[in-house]
Amino acid sequence: MASLDECLKLLRGSNDEQRLVGLLLATKFVSGGDAQAVHEVFDAIGFQFVDRLLRTGLGHFATHEKEMQQHDYLKLGISILAAFCRIPELASSSDVIDKVPVYVEVLSAKDVSVDASECLLGIAAASDKGFVAVCQSRVFQAIGSLLQNAAPEAQEVVAVVKLLYFLVTRLTMEGKTSEYAQELASVVPPLSRHLSLQQNLGKFEVMEVLKLLLVSSNTKAVLSTNCASLSWADDVRTGLGQILHSRVSPEHRKGALEVAEQMVEHLGGSWLVGNINFPDTEVSSSSSDRFLFLVVESLRVEIPIVLGDVLHVSSSSSGQDIEKQRSLAVYYSLVENIINFTSQEEASIKVNASSLQKIVSALDDIAGILLEYLEAAKDNGVHQGDEVISSVRLLGRYLAEAPSAHNTRFLKLLSFLLSVTPDNETSPYYAVQFLVPALLQVTMAEDGCEALVSSGGHKQIVSFIVTSLKNRDEVLIVEALDILLNVLQKKNSLIHEPSFVDFVPALREIVSWALKTDQNMESAMATCFCTSVLDMTDEGALKDCLEASELERIYTLVGKCLQRCYQGEAAEEEDLMDMIVSGCLACLNRYPSLKSNLKSYLALIPDNRSSTPSLRMLAKLLS
Repeated sequence: MASLDECLKLLRGSNDEQRLVGLLLATKFVSGGDAQAVHEVFDAIGFQFVDRLLRTGLGHFATHEKEMQQHDYLKLGISILAAFCRIPELASSSDVIDKVPVYVEVLSAKDVSVDASECLLGIAAASDKGFVAVCQSRVFQAIGSLLQNAAPEAQEVVAVVKLLYFLVTRLTMEGKTSEYAQELASVVPPLSRHLSLQQNLGKFEVMEVLKLLLVSSNTKAVLSTNCASLSWADDVRTGLGQILHSRVSPEHRKGALEVAEQMVEHLGGSWLVGNINFPDTEVSSSSSDRFLFLVVESLRVEIPIVLGDVLHVSSSSSGQDIEKQRSLAVYYSLVENIINFTSQEEASIKVNASSLQKIVSALDDIAGILLEYLEAAKDNGVHQGDEVISSVRLLGRYLAEAPSAHNTRFLKLLSFLLSVTPDNETSPYYAVQFLVPALLQVTMAEDGCEALVSSGGHKQIVSFIVTSLKNRDEVLIVEALDILLNVLQKKNSLIHEPSFVDFVPALREIVSWALKTDQNMESAMATCFCTSVLDMTDEGALKDCLEASELERIYTLVGKCLQRCYQGEAAEEEDLMDMIVSGCLACLNRYPSLKSNLKSYLALIPDNRSSTPSLRMLAKLLS
């Protein structure tokens, strides 16, 4: 066997034949990663001869024999260049970088793809100039074309996925995915195909690249615009389903759930329902709800593991701990989207009843896990943290759909839940916000009202309303107000009866809001709240808490609402109007100013014989 010295002597030969023989020998010395050998070969042959070899290899000849010879030249040239590009010093040279378009052009050529991918990877990794040159050379279109036509698990697929992973990782780190959104989106469909077809370790590498691509909102926007068919999304579901169905490492299961979360964020919860194929099994495809069940079951396994790890971990801990916190955020997002999906009518259409029952049962188990974690947080004195507040949010979202689930544990823990704050926050505003929909459900029963009042939670609802109205964040105001109305309706039956003073802070903001709104329902609810609070005390006591002008505004709101009612304009709010009238009748004699105000409003209205008996009685008392 020839030595390296003999090879170098041939490379320095006086004619091309000697140099070609030398290059053929050189492939044996440079393929093992010996940097010194690569340098010696490069110094002996230089770049010019290899460049000539490439240009000859890319020439177009008429005869088949010439084409075969051309391909051999191309293969030899790219093979040697791949060895050069493993050395950063050589890969960053201008001569090598200038040939990037050539490497991209031959990326899908037979027997050349692997070496061409290595060339591009070496160049992109060696210098900023090389990285930019590779990204701007239509490399993503070339990669997509190769993936579209390559057989699963082919060697060139492994090489090109490795190249793609490096490029997308760096673009993501530098925040430059938006500049290449069109090109990156074009890679997603063929990459998804390989996720569904590959059955070796390369499957997980494909999954990691997809995860990076789908994180970019720009890439997803292009997919939404340009992909008329969603067959790629079916491929992703199949590939992830195969992973979750198999015995894989926790890291791979986590990766699959992360990609699933991105897909749900992009396409909605209905994407979780659809057929998936399982190779090497007796059944070639599964029922349409199998994937959804696999995801829920995986979440039921993973969430308690991560929660156990993060219970005593602060957000400033090690990178490993921060990664666990990110995983928890992904899992929670998936669970919330699944809750949203299963609560819609679409779920009952797409998922059969028995499967839906199993999925809901798994969600119920997850809610129990959340409660267990929050109970432990309470016992450990952990009232603050993004993980704690996000657990409260998810629990509240589930209980809003299933208010009877875990009712005793939830009510027992209510005081703690309403005290939780995110990192760097002192107010429990967000905890209250997340629990409002669930509290609306549980306060329909007396035990829910009792738990809320005994924990002081009704005061926090009042504070939530005040803050929301001041910040003009009115999304949950109606539900929060409805919670207070539930409490006020049942106040006389509660062991811990609330005081009117507890509700006074909300009176000012609610009255101002109601007087400005053009929504009759909201106005009626606000008026009902006011009359319910008035009924708890008398005018003298309220004057100690409110300015005269504020009391006047309350009376004005009540008068306008009764005026609408008396004129028959409030039929849709009949129940609320009955409560308002009953409240006025009960407290009229304790509020001289209210009586005078209402008298002036109703005196302008002609007798309406179609009004309710209680309204006619009120009108009579005011006459």
